[in-house]
Amino acid sequence: VALHEIGTYAAESFDEFSRHFREDYRLIAPDWIGSGETTKLLEKEDIYGSRYCTDWLELLIPEAKKHGILDNSFSLFGISMSGLGIAESYPVIKNNLEKIIFLNPAGLDKRIKRSFAFTLSSGLFNPTIAKKIVNSNFLWKKTLNWSEEKRQRLKKDLDNNGEEFAIMLRHGRTGFTPFGRMRDSHYLPGHYQEIEHPILLIYGENDDIFYEQGYLDFARQHNWQTHMIEDAKHSIINSRPKEVAEAINPFLENQTSSQKKSNSLL
Repeated sequence: VALHEIGTYAAESFDEFSRHFREDYRLIAPDWIGSGETTKLLEKEDIYGSRYCTDWLELLIPEAKKHGILDNSFSLFGISMSGLGIAESYPVIKNNLEKIIFLNPAGLDKRIKRSFAFTLSSGLFNPTIAKKIVNSNFLWKKTLNWSEEKRQRLKKDLDNNGEEFAIMLRHGRTGFTPFGRMRDSHYLPGHYQEIEHPILLIYGENDDIFYEQGYLDFARQHNWQTHMIEDAKHSIINSRPKEVAEAINPFLENQTSSQKKSNSLL
């Protein structure tokens, strides 16, 4: 089960990745709450609180199993903030899991790059001027560094009075301070430490949000497998999907459940 980072959606993150995923593996890629149609499966009202990704994941897994989408056991692949959701949900979902892969996960280190902290905490992230942000080439390319496809999607969402952009910004601002640190409520090393399943940590050598040393220190302390992608930044799944898949494929080699190839974007 592959979980995209906040501010993207499943197809954007995993379409190209799935082309390099082993043919005998099965890939399930749902959209997080606020990012697509998957939450209709839950038949519950979406709640955008500080724990919303975690609550959503704990609801999704039993519901997807009930609908025959998930097997009794599976592996989880979490990117950035979705890694944090996996860590916080772990006590509830651990009996379903076989292995876990984290790609540039949030929450292993209190520090974040100051440039990213400034972006999240500045006035640029006031939802009332969101239209100016998506229409400004300078802000979009130099400050956010998000894809053009996402830009067009958010423009359409804003034109239709949607809330996707506001949700992204609201969650980002509750998670970080202006001083290059993660808030205590979103810093969950205790939850990461509780994980007992085999873990592969994939990280970018030049991650522009988190520090490489923070990843490595935590991984070494807890005997995680690690894989660095050279010259890569934070959004590796979009820029280097083939290399991400090539790191994951052998890690899942000995997974106990054998699946026919079936790639699903929920």
